[in-house]
Amino acid sequence: MIAIIGILASLTIAVMNGVTDQALREATKATVQKVNGLLQQRIESFDRSFTGERREQAIKNVRNVLETAIIAAEGNPFLLSENETAMSILAKKLEFRFQFPQRVQDRLGAPYSRDPQATGTGSLVVLPPGGVPLPQSLYEEILFPVARAELLEEQVVTLPLDASERNLIDARVSQKWANHDRDTESSELLYFALIRSRIFGASVSGADEFSGSEIDDTDNDGLPEFVDAWGTPLQFYRWPTRLIDNDSPVPFDPVLSNLNDPTDLRTSSNPTGREITDSERRVAGILLKGLPPAPGTISAVQQREFLLVDPDDPVGIVYQFLEDPPNVSMGINLHNYINEDTFHTIDTFHTPLIVSAGVDGITGLYEPWRTETGILGILAQPAGTNFASASTIPTQAVEDAMRDNVTNRNRRAGGQR
Repeated sequence: MIAIIGILASLTIAVMNGVTDQALREATKATVQKVNGLLQQRIESFDRSFTGERREQAIKNVRNVLETAIIAAEGNPFLLSENETAMSILAKKLEFRFQFPQRVQDRLGAPYSRDPQATGTGSLVVLPPGGVPLPQSLYEEILFPVARAELLEEQVVTLPLDASERNLIDARVSQKWANHDRDTESSELLYFALIRSRIFGASVSGADEFSGSEIDDTDNDGLPEFVDAWGTPLQFYRWPTRLIDNDSPVPFDPVLSNLNDPTDLRTSSNPTGREITDSERRVAGILLKGLPPAPGTISAVQQREFLLVDPDDPVGIVYQFLEDPPNVSMGINLHNYINEDTFHTIDTFHTPLIVSAGVDGITGLYEPWRTETGILGILAQPAGTNFASASTIPTQAVEDAMRDNVTNRNRRAGGQR
């Protein structure tokens, strides 16, 4: 009898755990959908506002950045060949990276010498572990106000603040920032972009649109994160091109003199060129729903592989710009400045990806900040793969880890096949 009771109790616990996991999955799905809805609003606002003087200034900035980098590398001034369309695409990508960051350095890189959103003193820089400077907008919009509120509640400071009290608040900011865990960084910056950042033409949303269980500061660094129902920070991948084509050439460096360059599309005359394999399509399809099927042949004409098309650049103008004959004839290798660390894999499909690791807490992807040799975590490279020393094909264990993920783009929302 006791044995029977024990068996029944075990079955009851197993059923309850299953119900609990399902409830947590549904709650996470709702959170991801809510975050994604706000993200799409911000992207639409960004697209509407990237016009006129703002667009022209951005183009000027990116041209200056490229020319300055070329001068530094080559030792001589060199004016890039005019290509207004390519410059416009690159300028918009740089601006998009800045407005939708997934790494701290995305708010600090060229063409911005300082964070233009900042409205305060413009001089404070907090150095976290690793020497990565803290963007001033994060300090002014989140870290300083949070630390000030804490010290006011503790009655350590009073309003109005004097210089010594501001120093106490800055010390609290530094103390908290020392706890910063880079694994939480993309979620923190997504929270910043959607809740606190003043993206062109979009009003600032309130955190009260989310429940207390959807926002947390898991590393206690002063920056809130979006979290799933298991309390794990979401991961944000702005351009997940290495999830789509994880075995494209590294470095991705087009060669004008070689018509069968490995960065060109695979054809009968270029058997080593790029293609999306069945394995790559299957793995990407776990996290991204609705991907187009493999191209077929109609009347002996090969259909286009839409996963090797950049939605911002459908005719491959940036690729042509990298192979621009005048630049190549001068020995200018623009790949040094237009590459996967600055942007993403050229001529590859991408869409912003928000990921919950699910019940197992494992995404199956490298974290967005990971940029060691052979690793491009910023582009959602599958975990365990390495371009320098290991296979670029994810293992079955990695695929299995992905299957319980909840994303803004998978139809199963955490379910198995």
